[in-house]
Amino acid sequence: MRNFSLSRTGACANWMRNSILAWGPLGAALACNVYDDSLTGVMTPLGGSGSSAAAGSDAGGKSSNGGKSSDGGGGASAGKVSGGSGGDEVSGSGGTGGSAGSATAGGGSGGTNIAGNGGTANGGGGSGGTAPTDVELIDDMEDGDAGILPNHGRNGYWYTGGDTTKNAVLTPPANAFAMTMLAAGDRSDYAASVKAENFTDWGSVIGFNFVEKNSMPQPYDASAYCGVHFWGKAAAPVTLRLRVPDVSTHPNGGVCVTPGTSGTACYDHFGSAVAFGKVWADYSFKFADLTQVGTGYHPADNKIRTDKLFAMEWALPGGATAKTYQIWVDDVELLKCP
Repeated sequence: MRNFSLSRTGACANWMRNSILAWGPLGAALACNVYDDSLTGVMTPLGGSGSSAAAGSDAGGKSSNGGKSSDGGGGASAGKVSGGSGGDEVSGSGGTGGSAGSATAGGGSGGTNIAGNGGTANGGGGSGGTAPTDVELIDDMEDGDAGILPNHGRNGYWYTGGDTTKNAVLTPPANAFAMTMLAAGDRSDYAASVKAENFTDWGSVIGFNFVEKNSMPQPYDASAYCGVHFWGKAAAPVTLRLRVPDVSTHPNGGVCVTPGTSGTACYDHFGSAVAFGKVWADYSFKFADLTQVGTGYHPADNKIRTDKLFAMEWALPGGATAKTYQIWVDDVELLKCP
């Protein structure tokens, strides 16, 4: 595959290829920036399958009172995953081991109770559910470059973008996207990541185009699939919006207009709110469940056109108060449903 930083040069040329926020040819005339208010009203987290797990009690307590060293902590009771060990008995009666955290995949370790006479401590739940098996990989990021895997007619590239807030910082920048190397021992070697600092208008975004031709996004027929699956996490918990621009909301689709009114404008992409936490979790969304916010053009049947998709994006909020967000996305796949 081509290396994005070598094969694409020039900020606006890269902007046009990237089609940040599904921007079209009008972008050059707008100095490579377009206002997008489609993050309005997305602060209710919807999550995804396996996006979180219930907290459970895992580790036994420690005792600080005097006693015999033979009074060790009790063993943990069985849960959906293995229970934690009993409390480490310093002196006195050890605490009773608690039940393991209930989680689809992996129960978290329990906290340590340092109070006298021991006790059970609440343990964190697992990091998320098991990934579905009936999927087709879009990109696992392991080649480290900005292109998605060239399979089944897909040949697009990853991008980042943000509003025009003065002194806001986007890493990686919109004209030089690169995958982020993860720390040793993480779930993989590379992930797509963006760090957005101080965007106070509509916010920022990371995403990819499904198909590109002559540096411009093209519609992709995804009607053979029913949805998307991916893994994600954040430096601090944040509610963002998964967005899937289609022929009705992308300016290159020839249906919506820019600029336009609340009933005609582009960029009101089909999507869903999703809550990213500090640990990796997996999320699944069916195309049929994605909805629009209501800021622009909407088709009469209120349905996404899966036969003409343009991109897939994760949009971070803006707002009057300057904030810093950082998210990571990994192993993006299309769902194959019965």
